[in-house]
Order: sequence, then C-alpha cells, then structure tokens
Amino acid sequence: MISFIVRTKNEERWVGHCIQSILNNFGREESDIIIIDNESTDETLQTVKMFKDCNLKVLTIPKMEYMPGKALNMGLLSANKDSKYACITSAHCQIKDTDIESLNNHMSDKNCFGIIGRQIPVYKGKKLKSKYVWENFSTQTVEPIKNLIENDRENMLFFHNAFSFINLDVWRDHKFCEKISGKEDREWASRMNKLGFHSIYDPSQSCIHHWTHNCATWSGLG
Repeated sequence: MISFIVRTKNEERWVGHCIQSILNNFGREESDIIIIDNESTDETLQTVKMFKDCNLKVLTIPKMEYMPGKALNMGLLSANKDSKYACITSAHCQIKDTDIESLNNHMSDKNCFGIIGRQIPVYKGKKLKSKYVWENFSTQTVEPIKNLIENDRENMLFFHNAFSFINLDVWRDHKFCEKISGKEDREWASRMNKLGFHSIYDPSQSCIHHWTHNCATWSGLG
C-alpha cells in the first residue's frame, strides 16, 4: 500500500488526470489517495467525487490556515497504517513512469528520507526545454543520484514536493515545517541531511508537470 497526498485549490482541469494516473501506475487496491483541499471554488471536488471505486478521502484545510507544510502534515497523518512510504504529488501532475521495485529498494534503507522523481514540464501541451527549476531533473542519466544539489547559486540540497516519495518512519519523527510559505521541501531535506539522512533522485520515476495559472513552480516558459 502506498499513500498519495494531493493538495488542491481550484484544480478542476487536471486533478482527474492526476488521480487516474495514480490508479494506472499503482493499482486501485494498492493506492490510498488523500486529497487536501484548500477551499476550492471551482469543480475540483465534483471531479474528485467521480472516483468512487478506489481508496480516496478528502480533507479540507481552511484558506486562512493554509501553509504548505501544514497541509502536507495533515495529509500524511491520515496515511494508511499499512503504507511504508507516501507519494506527494501536485494535482496538475500526471505520473508517467514508475519502477516500484526501485522505490522499494530505496525505501528499504532506513537512512533514506525520500526520493525525488523526474518532472517533465508541459505548457499548454508543449513540452519545454529544461531551464530554471527544471534543470534539476536531469535526463542525462537513468541512474539514481544521492543527495542531489540544486542547480542554483545557493548550493542547497534539492527536494521537490510536486512529485516526491516520503519515508513515513522518518517523517513521523521529523515533520514538515508549518511556519514557512514556500520551499518547505528544501527546508525539510536540509534538516534531514544534517541529521544523517539522505535523499535519492531517481529518474525512473517520472511525471508530466502541467502549467496552471497558480502554479508556483513555473518561472518563465523556457
């Protein structure tokens, strides 16, 4: 069993594609899907309710209380008790490729706090060149990379919660920070690394990351 945490706010365009991609890649019986909705005003929740024949539940975080880390912690607290790890994915991402054996091998290492999958940016149907944050998702290798360093001037450990896998045993002792409004993934990864844990970038796990108007990941179109 794998738990999937999907944060939503007005994601009617892509959330159904996201959920279906989870079911296609991991199966209905093995997928525990948790939607964390931030008071959507479009048809996001109506779309989610179409998926009645799978393990899915919806939690709501009020708009005035929203912080990315708080929403993630809320979802992860609701993860299935049989889940050894959880996948955090954006509602506008579609999982493309998975290697469950590879995931299980990485997560069998108790010192691995998480896995970053490859993200493929798509703008209104057009696949973009790998610029800006997308440069971190290398296509030059199919081999996992330990402790990927972000491709920027700060030389920080890279982690990205639009498509990542979280070791729940590590998370239970070291939760996401609930006081910052962005980059909770990098903060958590840096904190875990200082405690002796490591992450893995595994491009055999990949998703298509679709552009939306409120998508914070996007910086220019490339």
